[in-house]
Amino acid sequence: MRCNIRNFLIASLLVALIPSTYASKYNKGDELREFEKAKITLIEAINIAEKSSGGKACKAKFKGSKEGSIYKIDVVEKEKTTEIKVDAMSGEIVTTYSEQKERSNK
Repeated sequence: MRCNIRNFLIASLLVALIPSTYASKYNKGDELREFEKAKITLIEAINIAEKSSGGKACKAKFKGSKEGSIYKIDVVEKEKTTEIKVDAMSGEIVTTYSEQKERSNK
């Protein structure tokens, strides 16, 4: 069951990524070409982010430019959300930013 949920999440992220990549091709240069040149896949970037934070990915986005391409991944662990940027060519973590969230007991 857990594997099915993870596969569904990954498929949903890919479906969300493709239209924005095509749209940004015309708005931000050749982002699609940068995505195709990436040595690290979206799934690999998600695994890197989850492993480094100990949380679960809830959102992923590709940002490509001639200066460099990254995956921006939001990871949730307990009451903390962390944005992790993973280099799309090397797989190295570029930056992390954590934000504490209050849990609602509604």
